[in-house]
Amino acid sequence: MNTKMDTIKVSIKRLGKISDSEIEINRMVLFTGESGLGKSYMAILCHYFFYVLLDYKRMAFFFQEKGIDFNEDRKAFKNTGVAKEILKSELEAWMAKDAIEYMRYMLGYEKLNGEIVVHLPDSVPEKIIINYEEQLVGFTDKEEPYILLHTNNLSYRVLNSDNFGETPYAVILRHELVTLILSKFKAVTDSFVFPPSRGFALSDQLTPVTGLYESYHKTLLKLKKTSQDVDLENSSELIGSIHKLIDGKVEFTDNKFIYHNNGTEMPISAAAASIRELAPFEFLVEKTSISKDVLLIEEPEAHLHPLKQRLVADVISLMFNEGAYMQITTHSDYFLRRLNELILLQRIKDKTDSEGFNELCKSLAVDPNMALPVDGICAYILLPNEDGTSRIEKQDLCDGVPFTSFVGAIEKSLSILDELEDFEDDEDC
Repeated sequence: MNTKMDTIKVSIKRLGKISDSEIEINRMVLFTGESGLGKSYMAILCHYFFYVLLDYKRMAFFFQEKGIDFNEDRKAFKNTGVAKEILKSELEAWMAKDAIEYMRYMLGYEKLNGEIVVHLPDSVPEKIIINYEEQLVGFTDKEEPYILLHTNNLSYRVLNSDNFGETPYAVILRHELVTLILSKFKAVTDSFVFPPSRGFALSDQLTPVTGLYESYHKTLLKLKKTSQDVDLENSSELIGSIHKLIDGKVEFTDNKFIYHNNGTEMPISAAAASIRELAPFEFLVEKTSISKDVLLIEEPEAHLHPLKQRLVADVISLMFNEGAYMQITTHSDYFLRRLNELILLQRIKDKTDSEGFNELCKSLAVDPNMALPVDGICAYILLPNEDGTSRIEKQDLCDGVPFTSFVGAIEKSLSILDELEDFEDDEDC
């Protein structure tokens, strides 16, 4: 699927432990590095810029802070004219502050301090102009007046009798930004959050203390209630990969999650931890249009055997190729190695005729649709500084995602093993 996104850049002066760094937000953003350096912070920060374009309340805060009231403005509307001008610089400054507020909520950490600078892409003009036009709609003598708001790309009809749940300014601005940044005003329709250690929520009812797990709880409720109205045939490879990953399938029946495997069934609470961690992805694919989803996925490989960690990389690749937008953190070199294999597979696909490529995929038992193009992917490693802070370094994807964060652990392990073996040999002597 050809899905385009113009990158959003964020300069981080300080945010938690992170200082003096910069990231670009694209369709997939991948964070690696040691624990405690801020990977989750970064994934949540990236997710914010999609969330603010989807949530019908969030953008309204911008207008509230500016003291802009559509109901007051429209009293002065006459025929046609300019309803409001939104400066890109004002929007960027507001997002920089609002993103920190969002992170405080998601992390449950009100004392989180930070200073960031947001750079929306060049596709967003320095000034977004919202025009208006007074019109009538309905039958003769029963016509109702309405206001037509329009930008360069979109129009939005506002009936005078509307009782707004969201200011019309926010509605048209959100969709205008989606159009400018993601090329289509319906490029994304929903966002879902999958935090680490997420499996418990399928069988146990606990009260979330952070916005991250509260958002995950909402994700599960949404997936439970969503009607199955998506074209499953288009996602058959993806669904098949998930079933292979969990060695069965999961259904939500009689208000319970049930795991089916080889003709037997059991409550999800009796299934392996890995199955509970992965089951929500089956519901996601079967009940939503994955091509329009934004997914925050922390540690997709959690509780998985190394071979299963490779399979979850296959699922991530298929989701990406179907058009999903993702923010991912990982601690797994098995997961990254598999992504690199799929990136290499794409490079071979670009250089090889289709018959030769399909033969290669057949010999490797790899679905050709898993080949992973790097266009639209940004990968970052978080590294410690000597003063206790951390920094973010962008990784070159020409040869895949580097394993930089794992090299030190491997070298240390081998070094200690060598010393122990040498000591044992000396003692034997």
